[in-house]
Amino acid sequence: MKTIAIKFGLFGLVSILLFVGLYNTMTNKVNGDSKTLYAAFTNVSGLRAGDDVRISGVKVGRVENVTVKDNTLAKVEFTVQDSQKVSDTTRVVMRYQNLLGQKYLALTPGAQPGTPLKDGDEIGLNRTRPGFDLTALLNGFEPLFNVLSPKDLNTLASNIVSVLQGESGSVESLLAETGELTSFLADKDQVFGEVVENLTPVVDNLAANSDQFDTALVELRKLVTELNKGSGNFFGALDNIGTNLDSTTDLVNDLRPTIEADIRSLRRLGATITRGTPVIENAFDALPQLVGAFVRSQSYGANLQVYNCKFGIKLLGENTTWVGGQNGPFSEACR
Repeated sequence: MKTIAIKFGLFGLVSILLFVGLYNTMTNKVNGDSKTLYAAFTNVSGLRAGDDVRISGVKVGRVENVTVKDNTLAKVEFTVQDSQKVSDTTRVVMRYQNLLGQKYLALTPGAQPGTPLKDGDEIGLNRTRPGFDLTALLNGFEPLFNVLSPKDLNTLASNIVSVLQGESGSVESLLAETGELTSFLADKDQVFGEVVENLTPVVDNLAANSDQFDTALVELRKLVTELNKGSGNFFGALDNIGTNLDSTTDLVNDLRPTIEADIRSLRRLGATITRGTPVIENAFDALPQLVGAFVRSQSYGANLQVYNCKFGIKLLGENTTWVGGQNGPFSEACR
């Protein structure tokens, strides 16, 4: 019973911890002291209570409520940490958090420091932007999506992956699929006309948010300029890699005959050692006897009591070469 009670206690503790973690995640609370502010928008479609409020991508608050103001505007109530500097020059922009349509409020500082806002202050329309309508953009391309076959798109994507993996024949397949897709789209003038018509509201939206669009173009131009500056070094590095690969190939070609000769010599040595394995085994078997005889020869005094009667040499062959004759003694003690 005691073991069962302990298990139930642990289960209850883990359940409580999981519930607390889930509750904190769902409520999306703001850490520390915070103040409540309000912002007026012309459109807050997709913005909901609980969405993030961020500064430079860092969460500093949450959306508390979204209501209608004067039957024509939207009023957003949100909280932000007291430690964050929000002034009467701060701009509030609604942005997409992901492609699923979830949004958040982005607070961007103004050109001047401004006066800090107090709890309950409201930010007017002149300093809020509803952001870009991603749904309108995707709906604008709907006619084009309807005429493209998923099979063709999947085949094209598979060929691209194959080319990147270095599989043979994929480059030709990729070019063929790209040519077929281009020819197919070239005959769809009406479809492209519908796309242009559907994208007209999107362009109007961009015109209404020209400041943000200009900023995006400036940043894009800076990126392209930096890439262009580094292109010379990049392609120079590619040339150096190609030169080094050529040098490595030449070195391997020069060393190949020497390496092949060494491998053949090692094979002959291995074969010779294999044939002489019995002789090597006999030598190791006789080594204890030789050591024992040498130790016994030292037991008679300081002089070395060793007499060489016969001396022969056998080099992994069939015959033994005797020094001084077949059985000729070399010491008087051997006669």
